[in-house]
Amino acid sequence: MNKKGFTLAEILITLGIIGIIAAMVLPGIIENTKERQTVVKLKKSYSVIQNAVQKTIAGNGELDEWSDDSVEYFRQEMMKQLNIIRKCEKGYNCSKSFVYTYPAVQIADGTTIAFTTRSQNHQAGSGGVRCSASVKTRDRIQLHYNYCGKILIDLNGDGKPNRGGEDVFEFRVFTNGVLPNGIPNNNPGYSNVEAEDFNVCLRNKGGHVACTAWVIYKENLDYLHCPDKIGWDKVSSCKD
Repeated sequence: MNKKGFTLAEILITLGIIGIIAAMVLPGIIENTKERQTVVKLKKSYSVIQNAVQKTIAGNGELDEWSDDSVEYFRQEMMKQLNIIRKCEKGYNCSKSFVYTYPAVQIADGTTIAFTTRSQNHQAGSGGVRCSASVKTRDRIQLHYNYCGKILIDLNGDGKPNRGGEDVFEFRVFTNGVLPNGIPNNNPGYSNVEAEDFNVCLRNKGGHVACTAWVIYKENLDYLHCPDKIGWDKVSSCKD
């Protein structure tokens, strides 16, 4: 009885074809997996920050009522609510993405957090616009003027790419909660300045912390791939 098998040449050709297909497909799979992990980790970080803010408010009152509105006190009270494993007096020692000298902390999952600014309470602020907006009144929120504090995070600490919209993101704290940077402004009288405008994220294919809200609400980083197609008033992903 004749036995048929594959020749060495046939096996090598088949392996070569498999290798070519793998080389074409695997980078996309790896990239998609990495971006999905970024979405999951950012949403988890958002939850951690929200929880810390709510506990801080429970102990101190809403932020516009604090008698001490210094960034040092804000940082101190927020840090009490976090599972910190490392503190850096200079933020760049915890993450190279933190180029300024403000302190930062690293929590148990490796995320690095910096509480970079604290705006004056509205009672002391010029024209009553500083630290005056509630997260429940989105129509009155001006991201650039009436937030109470700013929180910068790096999802993987000192790991690369240390780039806004990829592993570095930003949140704005208001009187009674926190929102991601880059949310669309619902107040027709005020447009977001570039520091909070998602369009700057699109123009740079990421590279900016105004990408944050998109990742949380749309659950993708498609501004890295099809920035001309997506947008708050357009489609939500490259696949749409």
